[in-house]
Amino acid sequence: MIRTARNLRVFIAHSPEDRVVEYESGTKAREILEKHGYDVTFHEFEGGHRVPEEPLREAQRWMFGKTNDR
Repeated sequence: MIRTARNLRVFIAHSPEDRVVEYESGTKAREILEKHGYDVTFHEFEGGHRVPEEPLREAQRWMFGKTNDR
């Protein structure tokens, strides 16, 4: 099943301070997806188990194909 959606781009935002979902779970997901050929963007941020404004803006730029250098 994981191989059939390989053309799907994935954005993961995760904080090392998250005490609800372990940070290692996010990095492991990235590793597994990349191993299977997925295009993964990983955004690390400070903030525990809530996503601050900047990672949300980064996700928006990613969704619309914009990067910081555009």
